[in-house]
Amino acid sequence: MAEIRDRPGFADFLRPPPFAALAGAAVGGPVVLVNVAARRCDALVVADGRVELVPLPELTLAELVDRTAGFLTAIAVLTGPAAPDASEPQTQRRRAAARAEVGRTVDWLWRVVAAPVLEAALPEAAPSGAAQPDAGWPRLWWCPTGLLTLLPLHAAGPLDGGDGVLDRVVPSYTASLRALAHARRGAPPRPEPVDSALVVGMPQTPGLADLPGVGREEEIVRRHVPRVRSLLGPSATPAAVLAALPDQPVVHLSCHGTQDLRAPAWGRLALAGGALHVRDLWRSAGNPAALAVLSACETVRGGAALPDEALTLGTAFQLAGFRQVIGALWSISDALTVRLCADVYDGLAVPGGIAPDRAAAALHQAVRQLRAALPGLPDVWAGYAHLGP
Repeated sequence: MAEIRDRPGFADFLRPPPFAALAGAAVGGPVVLVNVAARRCDALVVADGRVELVPLPELTLAELVDRTAGFLTAIAVLTGPAAPDASEPQTQRRRAAARAEVGRTVDWLWRVVAAPVLEAALPEAAPSGAAQPDAGWPRLWWCPTGLLTLLPLHAAGPLDGGDGVLDRVVPSYTASLRALAHARRGAPPRPEPVDSALVVGMPQTPGLADLPGVGREEEIVRRHVPRVRSLLGPSATPAAVLAALPDQPVVHLSCHGTQDLRAPAWGRLALAGGALHVRDLWRSAGNPAALAVLSACETVRGGAALPDEALTLGTAFQLAGFRQVIGALWSISDALTVRLCADVYDGLAVPGGIAPDRAAAALHQAVRQLRAALPGLPDVWAGYAHLGP
């Protein structure tokens, strides 16, 4: 070890990073690491070069296990294939019970995690009346651990309809402080506007439901980006996509996605002739990239086996060089995702192309608009999330 560390550039080889280097990730807002353990649960709020401990006495590991199981079951009921007896009273009652379970989970996350954190970290967070995504909204990054990576912390809010996380901050996620620091210093942002993009789409995938919105999403990207290369249907093979990624500052993928809760490295996108896995993206990044829009299910969902950080398709795209990532925690509606994509790209639009570093604010505004149109349906609008600076 001493020999290696004597070599130029290797002075810190296998040493834990100094706190000052990690704390530098918390720029523009606090980063909140939520630790869950059998003995106690706490949030560590990193901001202004220091750490503030926020005890979470109402959050327990046992209740988190039960809540997560109930939430995942409810989401499966609400987002699974339509039942042949969908109009039957029993099926409708089951769906109503599942929707109520999702609402209770969002309320519980607010009470036991989000509200105490916001009160300590951002007591003067933006009021719900702020109309524009850039009108003084503070930023906050969630860094959940364990089973919390499966729950929508960014959408936590009271069941009575009062202000929640989305009404106070522009929320994002990061897998770790180191990952956020890497995204910040990795590749400097490209000069804006960005005027080229890669669109990958699978309107039809054998054995899976058709995605008629793929073509409309491609139209949305083309409406805002002057130069677009498309890999659609049979041409969207894993090899073709991997070969094209290093040359593109923006990629928009519209296809089916699945996370493996027991082995997150096998999370995958369903492409032509095979799957693109999380582990396929573990390679050196090509040219610095700006934005990946993963219009597919479960692309930022964590796993149940990693206690310290989340491994997802979203974080894999960050490792592949994309600073900003937009994805989904669970199965999402094809039709509503088209609507959300239109709003997101409207929020990114600048003369001559798009500004990818507006991704967090653009998604925040788009999700709030979707929530306003579909109140009381967090299973529909709360699944979309942002990773990155």
